[in-house]
Amino acid sequence: MNLAILKGAVFIPIVGACLVPFLKNRRQLQNICALFLTFLTFVSIAALIPSVLRGNVITYTWPFPLDLNLVLSADILSVFIAEIFAFVTIIVFYYSGGYVSRYKYQSEYYSISLLLLASAMGLIFSMNLLWIYIFWELLVLCAWKLTGFFRNARDLSAANKTIMLNVFGAVFMLMGLIMIYFDKGTLDLRILRGETISTISAFFILVGIFAKSAIFPLSLIHISEPTRPLYISYAVFCLK
Repeated sequence: MNLAILKGAVFIPIVGACLVPFLKNRRQLQNICALFLTFLTFVSIAALIPSVLRGNVITYTWPFPLDLNLVLSADILSVFIAEIFAFVTIIVFYYSGGYVSRYKYQSEYYSISLLLLASAMGLIFSMNLLWIYIFWELLVLCAWKLTGFFRNARDLSAANKTIMLNVFGAVFMLMGLIMIYFDKGTLDLRILRGETISTISAFFILVGIFAKSAIFPLSLIHISEPTRPLYISYAVFCLK
């Protein structure tokens, strides 16, 4: 039961992101559907709390070749973080519904936002460095689309700054992960725990994290960007 709930926390928003565009002619229903699916994700995560409070670690493995399995693992810390993220998303959808309904890109907004939520859930629960990287890149792409939502020159410039900074970080992080994989033969954090990795691979990954998290002085790029509505600020918050 807990395995199904854990999978639901990641895949419910993905299903929602695919379904919401079919409701493009019913804008109010789109908002309700997105809000309901986000609330369902929140409830799914909450259902894991009794088990993780007893000290249990819930793990689901989807096997892939070369030991690059998708491993989702829920403990008390990951459930706490995921619950906060889902709750913030509920608040964002609730308050942005009326505002976004005035724009023709409403379907895109809800679809991308739900995909962003799914990416965040995958990032939080993943125990394989490759899948952490994949979910993080999906989250970046979603935030990039939301940052440039209005399509005016200023917002597109801000979106391009965001994606360029994250591409820079992604290249360094990927090189570090490749080094670890060829050295250890796996990217599974459960196996790598307690292992020593090379200084150069650790350096590349650290540079990637700094760039993608916009840590000072790279944070100045985001500080220089214009003030945004709630849901755009939420997208940039997800990156950090």
